[in-house]
Amino acid sequence: MKGKLKRKLTRAFSCVTCTAMVASSLYVAPASNATASTETDGKYYVIGDANNDNLVKLEDALIIQKHVAQMTLLSDENLIPADAVQDSTVNMADVVAVMLWDATGDRTRRIGEYVRSDGTPNVTMVSSEAVLEGTVIGDNGLEFGTAGSKASFTLSTDISGVHKIRVSYTADSASKLYVSANDSNRAAILDFTATEEGVTGEAIVTVYLEAGVNKISFIAIDGESTPVINSFEICGFCGAQDTLYLMPEDIQLTTTTTTTTTAETTTTTTTTTTTTTTTTTTTTAPPVTVPDRYYAIEAEMYDGWSENTNAGFAGEGYFNYNNAVGSYVEWTVTVPEDGNYQVDFRYANGTEVNRPVSITVNGSTTEAYNMDFNGTGAWTEWATNTIVLPLKAGKNTIKAYATTANGGPNMDYIELIETDASSATPVKPKNGRQVEKLNRGVSAAYTGKGVLVSWRILATDDPSTTFDLWKNGETKLGTFTLQQASNYLDASGTATDWYTIDTFVNGEMTEYAQTSRNLSTKSTGQSGAYFDIPLNKPAGGTTPDGVEYTYSANDASVGDVDGDGEYEIILKWDPSNSKDNANAGYTGNVFIDCYEMDGTQLWRVDLGKNIRAGAHYTQMMVYDFDGNGKAELICKTADGTVDGKGTVIGDGSKDYRNGDGRIISGPEYLTVFEGATGKAVDTIDFQCARGNTADWGDDWGNRCDRFTAAVAYLDGKTPSVVMNRGYYAKTTSTAYNYRNGKLELVWAFDTGSNSSAAGYHDGNHSAMPADVDLDGKDEIVLGSAVIDDNGKLLYTSGLGHGDAFHIGDLDPSNPGIEIFMCHEGEGYGISLRDGETGNLIFREEGGGDTGRCLAGNFIASNPGSEYVGIHNNIIYNSKKEQVGVWSDVTKWNQNSLCYWTGALERGVLDRLMVDQHGTGRVFTGEASYNNYSKSNVSLSADIFGDWREEIIAPANDSAVLRVFGTTFTTEYPIFTLMHDVQYRTQAAGENVGYNQPPHLSFYLGSDTGVLPTAPTVYVAE
Repeated sequence: MKGKLKRKLTRAFSCVTCTAMVASSLYVAPASNATASTETDGKYYVIGDANNDNLVKLEDALIIQKHVAQMTLLSDENLIPADAVQDSTVNMADVVAVMLWDATGDRTRRIGEYVRSDGTPNVTMVSSEAVLEGTVIGDNGLEFGTAGSKASFTLSTDISGVHKIRVSYTADSASKLYVSANDSNRAAILDFTATEEGVTGEAIVTVYLEAGVNKISFIAIDGESTPVINSFEICGFCGAQDTLYLMPEDIQLTTTTTTTTTAETTTTTTTTTTTTTTTTTTTTAPPVTVPDRYYAIEAEMYDGWSENTNAGFAGEGYFNYNNAVGSYVEWTVTVPEDGNYQVDFRYANGTEVNRPVSITVNGSTTEAYNMDFNGTGAWTEWATNTIVLPLKAGKNTIKAYATTANGGPNMDYIELIETDASSATPVKPKNGRQVEKLNRGVSAAYTGKGVLVSWRILATDDPSTTFDLWKNGETKLGTFTLQQASNYLDASGTATDWYTIDTFVNGEMTEYAQTSRNLSTKSTGQSGAYFDIPLNKPAGGTTPDGVEYTYSANDASVGDVDGDGEYEIILKWDPSNSKDNANAGYTGNVFIDCYEMDGTQLWRVDLGKNIRAGAHYTQMMVYDFDGNGKAELICKTADGTVDGKGTVIGDGSKDYRNGDGRIISGPEYLTVFEGATGKAVDTIDFQCARGNTADWGDDWGNRCDRFTAAVAYLDGKTPSVVMNRGYYAKTTSTAYNYRNGKLELVWAFDTGSNSSAAGYHDGNHSAMPADVDLDGKDEIVLGSAVIDDNGKLLYTSGLGHGDAFHIGDLDPSNPGIEIFMCHEGEGYGISLRDGETGNLIFREEGGGDTGRCLAGNFIASNPGSEYVGIHNNIIYNSKKEQVGVWSDVTKWNQNSLCYWTGALERGVLDRLMVDQHGTGRVFTGEASYNNYSKSNVSLSADIFGDWREEIIAPANDSAVLRVFGTTFTTEYPIFTLMHDVQYRTQAAGENVGYNQPPHLSFYLGSDTGVLPTAPTVYVAE
């Protein structure tokens, strides 16, 4: 750090040293929820608050880490609070301190405390300043003699808010005191532990103080065992205040001396003339919970904002939900003991439309409570809605999650009170997006020197989930929490050992003995192991012009077709005479098979002679579209297609192939096949009709038969299928829902044949879903053109057609999603653009068709993602700065990416090779690859085990499909990537056109120091 900044830090932090002094006025800082003028608020900073928002959270740790890494330097002013450990230096120790504080809530740390920035020291109140009532000894510290004895201090604060009291004390044994503000009959409880002789302890409590003069009182609870208070310090605090309790009636704030016990006791009253002694039996009332209020604007808010426009709210403002599914407010509350609590929600809803929310407690993904918030008559009319919830002693979270596109009501606060009433009836939550109900996907990969066992962490896992790992059903290898990586290297394991996982929630077993899928053959390359899925290879044939052909396994997809929590493989068979659309000639039929992981073939669909074979014709969309817990297959069909039950679709006698082997006449269909049986359950006309072939860019049947497809969450909750046609000229897109056994049209987009129409010529050889405008609903990125969730053109970059693109949170410094693309039109080269607006982040032109490009985080030393195209092979960062050349990574193609090692950076995948920047070749597989120059595997995705990806490719003779898994360990506990819906839907589209790798909706990299939190999703059943 430069000397100037270090000197400034040293000078500013001198105010943290507390000095004992007699004072009647104590300067303290405001709490985070206080409404302060710029002049007043400027007197303070919050220790650890690197981004100056009066809060301390993981975001501050990330900001500090970026400063340390010299990615984004902090200003002089923000450097001061960034020194979280107060050693006059900003370094990784401050990052760790903020992360620990956020994770543990350890209030003994100075983090989260307000400090005066003018150098004025904090003031410590000493025992001699107290006003004593009852039997309190104050000579050498405050020692309380009987219940109700009180020591009070008067002080002044600048601004209303939560304040932390640090008490210096000694104590022979554990004890408690009440701490009350301004003579309230509600008090927090201050806990003291025993101290060793000559050792001073510190106890901490938080209270709420109003601006101006305040009174703090320490009150004895029982008088039997009390500490000796030496001094205390008060400062502002950005956290929550402690639970308040109603003090028992027999503790009166008076000067009389009383003693109350739970047994026979003596009460003595002293006068000037006589002493009267009476014997009574009384019982000390335990603290009784009264409603504790928690304001919404002090809670965690998502997809909404703090507002004070509509009058009638009680606090400094209220939370205004965005009109979107998924917006929420989440309170952290504290209760004294396990039990049921009445929770009163104060809200306003100025419409006649019900704005229901789903209530979840402590992050539960298995239980939720539905609440209706009907209209209150006006936005200034506030009402109370009540529910009874089960809470646990200590801290709890209560999340109110909007379940409709109207969002939630305006939320003022909640109040809690303990009750004997029964709790509300929970339901299974359907918050967020629908995902598959996956099992643990336990895998055991033989390394040659042991076995790497790994299993899934699910986004729906309860925070208390733990896993017991067993070997061969008799040896327990360990217990693992969600804070630990879900893999274990059994150094003594052999290829024949088997492993199981038992899953527990709150100590109760919920899943028993899920058995490993064994990858029992060690790869001969640098790492990895595999197992084989036997295939039923179709017999070859002869085309009408006498050309013989054979079959090879081609692209694949996965889906849980039978609802058992394990993926099945849906595999496309390609004939050896498959054609690019530009090439004339007959092709053999296309077959689609479904296999269990053990090789059991469930069905085969024959698409028939009227579906041509090639990368651009058959896009297999495999997904659970109707939410019944089982996946379906949706694809384009024609007369003569035969389903998995042997039933012919349309007229099987028709043959629409012309002399060039092309199919430019005859009906076209879209069919849904039942995943478990291959049965065709609904067939409709293909909406993007062929029409006049010349409208698509030529009149001989090339560009009219360019298809792409995608799975997208157009409503933000459930999946739809989107089928697209054309991208060189006319471009169309059509969305369907599959519900109750029927395909239903949602919308249709069509540029028409006018070359000046927006979106014309702006497609790609693939299509990908992503929520680019952050409204909770997916858009369809066709290439340069982006279709909004409502079927309207969101925008087009105007950069025309391209062969490859990558979509994800590529640049974490730019909010939201980015799109990286290579270009086939004039200007060529590559571009990175903002996903929502289409605004260019950078553009690098090239000298000709840039046919391949790659984007993702594959260089650890560079923050954010890297970008490269074949036009010059320079690797750029998001600022268009050169950070390497492609030969630094590999000599092979810019094809795909794969999480293979234990690092958060992705390896680059081409053919059956993975190269990791800085390491070199980390995997070489013994199998084949597909699709000519594209050289891609059948599928690469996170199909079982922990979050790393598996690679599926056919053996050279296509007798088996080979499934490879990593043998690298990892230290990172990350939920299955398939529960990140963007990744899952992009994996479903990996077989489309020119295969592209799936990308996460969030940035994952070692440069952040932060792991992703699980998204809000629910399982389809």
